[in-house]
Amino acid sequence: MTLSAHQHNPKLLKTLARLQRTLLLIPVFIAAPILLAWLAPTVATLLPSGWALMKANTALCTILCACGLWLGHFCTNTSLKLTGNLLGAIVLVFAGCALVGHITDRTFALDTLLAKDELSSVPGLMSMQTSLFFTMLGFASICESSRGPFCTQVRDVVCALLVALVLTVFAGYLFNAAHLFGQANDLRTSIQTLFCMLCITSALLIARMHYGYFSIIAGVGIGSHIARLILPVTLLLPFLIVSVSAWLPQARHIPLALASALTSSFAAATLFVLVVWLSRKINDMQAELRDISLIDDLTGINNRRGFYMLGEHMLYEAQRDNRNVSVLFFDLDGLKEINDTLGHDIGSDLLKHFASLLRQHFRKSDAVARLGGDEFAVVSSSGDNMIALKRLERVVQATNKAGKRPYTISYSVGEATFNANNSIGDFNELVSAADVQMYERKRAKKAFNKSYSRTNQASVSQATP
Repeated sequence: MTLSAHQHNPKLLKTLARLQRTLLLIPVFIAAPILLAWLAPTVATLLPSGWALMKANTALCTILCACGLWLGHFCTNTSLKLTGNLLGAIVLVFAGCALVGHITDRTFALDTLLAKDELSSVPGLMSMQTSLFFTMLGFASICESSRGPFCTQVRDVVCALLVALVLTVFAGYLFNAAHLFGQANDLRTSIQTLFCMLCITSALLIARMHYGYFSIIAGVGIGSHIARLILPVTLLLPFLIVSVSAWLPQARHIPLALASALTSSFAAATLFVLVVWLSRKINDMQAELRDISLIDDLTGINNRRGFYMLGEHMLYEAQRDNRNVSVLFFDLDGLKEINDTLGHDIGSDLLKHFASLLRQHFRKSDAVARLGGDEFAVVSSSGDNMIALKRLERVVQATNKAGKRPYTISYSVGEATFNANNSIGDFNELVSAADVQMYERKRAKKAFNKSYSRTNQASVSQATP
């Protein structure tokens, strides 16, 4: 089984699920006391000033949206999910009525159904930004149980629009652009409403990370990791740059032209550093993935995939430059017996030790690999490998003679060389030729050992009186 780059990161999703629950609880804790204050005026004395800017129907929609999203995403019961859809429909009615009122310049009885709001110039009416937000959110809640690619795309579009709307209202407050967050002093998206909208939108965005367009954020691929790193910067950097540009002329009495030049250079430098950092991060991740896919975990040398990739490249260069290239195919003797009698840890130590010996006694330009199990291979472009093989044999004999390890290293090796005079056409044929020669020598070694064992037994029998 392979892990696709488009699959989710389970650990991240668990963390996001906990955050999502918190984000859905916060708006309820903010809106519930305000709704209670509208219904029971004695509670209003306990709340800070400015609470009435969140209208009663706004507070109700906030609570219903949070509860609807909770039921839709954290409950598996079908009836509870349908209840979440019903809550979304109620929100759509309240918010849609307010939005129609803004468009047609009319008032509806539904606006003052929960509270009279007699002190407001437009009693009970939520701002156009707030009504638009809850209209889209109610629509998204109703569609949540629908399946299919089209419905998924619709929910993704609605989520993107909600993010854009919340950022617009936030920018209005940040830069004192009143038209972006309200139509009058008592008809605007209040700070507490904006904070609730931010929490609910973030919770919805986390929900959309499970599937659809925004699932890239919670994936395991390089793009997903980069997106998680760069997304906060891309959201905050424009606000920071424009804020500095507006602050310098007012607070420091710097001419507008100079302020613009400074902020432009700061933005360019920041983006330059960001691009360089991002490039380095991608390169590091690419190198890490390359090591994972081309390096054998146990021995630290190339695996089969890395061996064939490097070998094919070396063979191509040898064909182009009319040079020789050789493959040495090694097979360790007795690994199964060592695993069975001494344990797999000792067998693993043998594999790592032999890989280390191959790496030490062949050139750095040669490709040393473990092909799997007890099979190793070396691709070499040197003219003569006998020097390296004799050096390896001497070291192995010395290691076995020292007796410091619980095993004896024994191996068989086959060699095949590509040159202009033979008929080998590709790297697979070169490896197969070395493999065949290795098994021929292995069989010859076994036959010799059996013959030597029978000879010794016969000698012992003749010497016995």
